[in-house]
Amino acid sequence: MSSEALSSLTVLLDCIKTQKDCPQAQKQALVALAHLCMENGAACERLEEKGGLMSVLHLAVFTKNLEVQQAALYTLSCAAQINRGCQSKLCIPQVFSFLQSKLSDQLSAPEVKRTAAFLANCLTSNNREGQRLARERRCMVTMIQLFLSSLPLTYATNPAGQSQLDSPQDQAFELWTAVTNGLAACVNNPQNEENQFLCSGTFAPVVKLLNDGCISPAVRPICYYLGMVISNNTRGLQELHQLKAVPLMVQLLSLNLQDPQLQLQVLLTILHLTEMNKDIQHQLISAGGLSVVLHSMARNQSAEYNKAATYLLKTCVHLDEMSVCSLLIEEEIMSRKAAAAEHSENTSVHTRNPDYSKCPGCSHQRHHPQLDSHTYNRVVHSSVHTCPLHRAILDMETDYVRRMKARRDAHN
Repeated sequence: MSSEALSSLTVLLDCIKTQKDCPQAQKQALVALAHLCMENGAACERLEEKGGLMSVLHLAVFTKNLEVQQAALYTLSCAAQINRGCQSKLCIPQVFSFLQSKLSDQLSAPEVKRTAAFLANCLTSNNREGQRLARERRCMVTMIQLFLSSLPLTYATNPAGQSQLDSPQDQAFELWTAVTNGLAACVNNPQNEENQFLCSGTFAPVVKLLNDGCISPAVRPICYYLGMVISNNTRGLQELHQLKAVPLMVQLLSLNLQDPQLQLQVLLTILHLTEMNKDIQHQLISAGGLSVVLHSMARNQSAEYNKAATYLLKTCVHLDEMSVCSLLIEEEIMSRKAAAAEHSENTSVHTRNPDYSKCPGCSHQRHHPQLDSHTYNRVVHSSVHTCPLHRAILDMETDYVRRMKARRDAHN
């Protein structure tokens, strides 16, 4: 840590401790300290060593000034988010009891509640002890109550067709988003089955909200939250399956979503839903999900999205390869051809575009079932017309063979 940064840290802590009669100066010093911690990880260590972390905590608990309290909570959040030592130091029962009291107090300002939820998020992220304390000190129960009581309104709730929370800048919406993210941190990374079970009671109202048509900014945090609650959670998967969440997610993905990150989050939620359960995978296929996924790949060109979409196709293709192939080829070939033709016209570059109707994998299924696996793999691998589905299958098989060979070599 540079001498300049250390000097700034010392001055800011001194200001926080001595300017008790000037809340504005304390607030400014706290905000500056938070920025210093975010920019310089070593500052968090020195903050803890100099007793500054506990001084800020004491101020957050006992100050009567709401702006100072919010700034102190934010500073603690930044320190816990950046430094594991600060996170561990703050993971004590008294802190979570204090956060629970702030979140449950109807007189607490929305800004203070939002920052308290953010601190809970920072203390439980990648921290099993924080997750345990959040549950045992009823911090989670209070956040679940806030989550349900402040669910964003749907367009249908307002005769004018507009939600009162249509603006992402709305204070109530910001509080709800902070609480949602806080709950997501409580249930996963690491996975916490007890906390996941605690949150499963929110499934029905959340699915109803999505079915009724909630405002767009709410979809992404909802999908992220659902994904975290059901990840590796058999009981939660069954509950959402009964609520027909998969067709709902397919419907969301089929919309022409303008936000690539929102589209990715919906896709990841579908992955969490289908990864461990063949019945739910069948529900995805019945809902036309694979076709929607492939179409969405054409709209979303990010490598991360296409990697997730390809993995989803791989997990489902073994259920009914022939029908899946037919579905993908019939519905995708025209759009891909049109896109390729448009690209060729715009660039005036004459290249050989793949014709997926000539995919040797699909032709083999229909006309040449007698081909042995070695001939089949060679033909599929060498053809420029191999469709995305069979290319993904071949890549998966190649990767499996490579891993098996490496394992055998390791034993020899």
